[in-house]
Amino acid sequence: MIMGFLIDEQRVVDENIFQYEGRLKSPSARIQSTTPTFVTYYHINVDESTVDTGFKDVASILGHRSPIRFNKIENFPITGLDQVVLNIQDEEQGLDSNFDGDAIIYSGTIRPVPNDFFIIPVFDQPLLFKVTDINYDTAISDNFYRITFKLEFSDQAMIDQLNKQVMDDYICNLTDIGTEQQCILKKSIYEQIKIVDKVYKEIVDFYMAMFYSKRHNVFLVNTGMNKKLYDPLQTEFINKHQLFNQKNDLKTIMLTDEYASDSKRKLKYQKSFYRYVELRRNELLSRFPYTIRPGVTIKESTFSRWYETNIDVLDITEYNKSCKTWFILTEEYKTCIEIDAPCESEVAEFIKKFLRKEDLKITDIPDNVDEELIYMNNDIEVFFFTPVVLYIIREIIKKETSKEKSENGLF
Repeated sequence: MIMGFLIDEQRVVDENIFQYEGRLKSPSARIQSTTPTFVTYYHINVDESTVDTGFKDVASILGHRSPIRFNKIENFPITGLDQVVLNIQDEEQGLDSNFDGDAIIYSGTIRPVPNDFFIIPVFDQPLLFKVTDINYDTAISDNFYRITFKLEFSDQAMIDQLNKQVMDDYICNLTDIGTEQQCILKKSIYEQIKIVDKVYKEIVDFYMAMFYSKRHNVFLVNTGMNKKLYDPLQTEFINKHQLFNQKNDLKTIMLTDEYASDSKRKLKYQKSFYRYVELRRNELLSRFPYTIRPGVTIKESTFSRWYETNIDVLDITEYNKSCKTWFILTEEYKTCIEIDAPCESEVAEFIKKFLRKEDLKITDIPDNVDEELIYMNNDIEVFFFTPVVLYIIREIIKKETSKEKSENGLF
């Protein structure tokens, strides 16, 4: 039996911010390979704060008259605090008001500034630490910030006041540190992504249950009369974008290309519906005609090996009225895309907006997109359009978390 689910070891390594190879080569290896402490960090919002805080005393930083505003970041990793935690926990005579220390902030997160604050949540009492000095190490390729800090308050009232000066709430996504994606996200966006991720998984599970063939490690759709259809161009699209591989999930799927011998594959893919979805160029829009050929005629395929006479393979040839031709898009839906006419279903409307290059945000993803897909007109529509919906969701999240969208001086 051909199993589609694999443990992609390289992917696991590549998505780990503490890569073994990096630890061997990087001069900052000792820092990045230590366990971080997760704090609640209050980073000065330089755009909303109206004075230079470097020459002000603490009374002008926290208080109802203070012009200083902060961004609150939850789950923020700082390295080097473990000994600080132990020292404070071991204090027997009460806390020393002069307690201070230093620690490391990872590159690619924030640019700390003096008078930032942070709370280490492991203590029973409220302890507020203030950043007093920053040194930026530029001698190595993966630069980092070394901060000096001191214990400023052990007073809940001061923490309450600090929270009153917060402009926005953020959360740090540890798995995106060191990637092309923004690791500091607005909390509202982060929570919405969590919701969408759950919907995404439900769509994947539904599609797998409906179309996945364990024997061939491909997706097959019933077309009636005991016939099934395989789309090699769809397989290329799915594998290319890893649409059925979710972040931090060790169980991944890489579909088998059952028509890898096609000498015109590159040209056919350029003419395909999937390439149109990727490029969204108006001149590529058509109904995307296709023909079929018996799977058993593709000698290297498992369809031939198992002599599966009921499986057809989608193919793209020059449109010819003399041969039997099917279309991915209906004439009505093609027209809807061309003239921006209303669509019958929410899913069709969602896809149309993306194809017309509308500026879709994560809140534009229909809440019930998984249910809508189930109740589309027929299995063929579900088969062709579901991977496209997954691709669009991925593209929207990628845009929402892009580093180009960094706001309020976080970077």
